[in-house]
Amino acid sequence: SKPFNMLEKAKIFKGANDNDLNVLIDVIIEKALTKDGEKMFNMEHKLKFKVKADTDIIARVSSAIMNSEQDIPALKKK
Repeated sequence: SKPFNMLEKAKIFKGANDNDLNVLIDVIIEKALTKDGEKMFNMEHKLKFKVKADTDIIARVSSAIMNSEQDIPALKKK
């Protein structure tokens, strides 16, 4: 993944609640890249993440992408 810029962060965290797992899914969809630098997922995958993916794995992957151990409220303040 590539680092977030301010516009990307604003887009993802807009309207998010402190415990909103949708934000974590959005992080993965927006920033997960293949080895070739292509996006791995798109918005069509969001429902599959919600229905089939383990929430702990979603949290772990999105945290790795954000390169942060901070929680959502701390990230929203940045």
